[in-house]
Amino acid sequence: MCVAGKTFQYVPGKGPVGLLEHKKAVHIQASGSVLSPGSDFASFEMGHRHLNVIMKFLGVPSLEGTTK
Repeated sequence: MCVAGKTFQYVPGKGPVGLLEHKKAVHIQASGSVLSPGSDFASFEMGHRHLNVIMKFLGVPSLEGTTK
C-alpha cells in the first residue's frame, strides 16, 4: 500500500506527503466476540487502529470502519 511516488511522495523540507487526499477507505473486519466493541478485550483490537494510521500517512482524510 505504501509505494513512494504512487501513494505518497517525499517533499524536501517537509518529508513524506500522502497522495490519496481525495480517496475514501472502508475497513470491514470480523473478529468474533473477544475483540468486539463492548468486550473486556476490545482495547486489544489493533487492525482498525493500524489501518487508520496508514491511511492518514497516505493522505486519506477518513477511514470508515466497523468491527463485529
